[in-house]
Amino acid sequence: MARNLFGGTADSVAEDITGARVPNAVGTVWDGPSAGAAQLTDLTNIDGAPILQLQADIHGFVAAFYGPDGYERLWVDFGGGSRVALVSVTIGERLDAHVSGIDPHGDRAYSDAQDATHRTAVTNVHGVTGNVVGTTDTQTLTNKTLTNPTINTAVLSGAFSGNPNFTGLPKLSGAVAATDMLGINVTGDGFDRVRVTTEGKFSWGTGAANRDTTLYRSGVSTLTTDGAFVIGGTTTHQGSTDSTRPAASNSAYTSKVTTDAVVRHNVMADGKHEWGDGTNARDAVLYRSAAGTLKTDTAFVVGGDLTVSSTTWSTYVPAVTNGGTVTWNQQVGWYKKIGKLVLVEIYLAVNAAGSGTTGITISLPSTPYRDGGSGAATTRQFIGAYCGGIAAGTNSSVSGGFSAMILAGGSGAIIDQLRGPTDIIVRGEQLGTSTIITIQGWYREA
Repeated sequence: MARNLFGGTADSVAEDITGARVPNAVGTVWDGPSAGAAQLTDLTNIDGAPILQLQADIHGFVAAFYGPDGYERLWVDFGGGSRVALVSVTIGERLDAHVSGIDPHGDRAYSDAQDATHRTAVTNVHGVTGNVVGTTDTQTLTNKTLTNPTINTAVLSGAFSGNPNFTGLPKLSGAVAATDMLGINVTGDGFDRVRVTTEGKFSWGTGAANRDTTLYRSGVSTLTTDGAFVIGGTTTHQGSTDSTRPAASNSAYTSKVTTDAVVRHNVMADGKHEWGDGTNARDAVLYRSAAGTLKTDTAFVVGGDLTVSSTTWSTYVPAVTNGGTVTWNQQVGWYKKIGKLVLVEIYLAVNAAGSGTTGITISLPSTPYRDGGSGAATTRQFIGAYCGGIAAGTNSSVSGGFSAMILAGGSGAIIDQLRGPTDIIVRGEQLGTSTIITIQGWYREA
């Protein structure tokens, strides 16, 4: 309950027994007029500050104050020999509020509650036996047939049987993308065999354990599965087929015959191809070994013509030893390798004449194959050459067709001898100022 307001009116004054006002009089407050009444000290001024007694002003007026909770009438004693009653000054306002209140005595709330109980009753209403269902009530239907019903915003639960046909577009809505919306299982399964989420992610399993196979949209126009994907028939690709693997050596594509024990064709993430017979380990490979270089570590058979489109030859400077004082106007070489076959061209034009009686040697771009075990006169290689302007020297060599000899007993990446038409070795002394040496052909690389 609340405190009520007292005093502060024209008739709220301190008087003596003769009815005269008593300025600055001090009075006490009681709960009744009799001698057995109890003094009340739970008082506050108009601002809510506690006071224990009343004090009139210089004119004898008693200022407004609040009595204890719930009191409508108080008795005040200013020492005049009797106690005077004070009635709360707000009683009229509260009476008006009571009269105009919707349900001041609570009887209307009681009536409304009884009416609501009656209206919501589902059994024994007006003597009717059984349940009565209202227009907005939840109803459980058992063994009922609904013909062409319209069901709006239904909440469905439990098991459904039969073969329902939907002629419209059934929609399943969830609060977030990962909400499970549809589950399918076989009676007795411990887990759903098929599950569909609101984001369209499908997952499958055996029904005996959690689902392990998925299919979902991972990006714009991209459908992804995190496991294997087996296609039993022919596939047609109108776009690219991309494979992303954790490591370069991981398989990105494989193929085999149904009865094969081993994959016949394997393509790794770095583009390396491997082939086999389906029974043994794969033994043929093709891969990128360096920038712009495709390589196989095994044999490569070309059934038709082999066309090499590149016209670029590698260059090197052929070094001539045992030439003595010779200098060169031109000293250039070109070569191209096809496996162990080396095509080579060497062009040498003398500037200043050479000297010395030791046979000259000319460097090659790589080490040639040599017999090595049968002596210098057994297994040899030679490259065709032409030498013009050869000086006679002490061994009387002449110009013409020459042979650039690679001897079995030689070593290193060199032509061991340059022999003239009369089978005489060219020495440093025979390199004259007009000598030009052209060597062109091929050799077998070691």
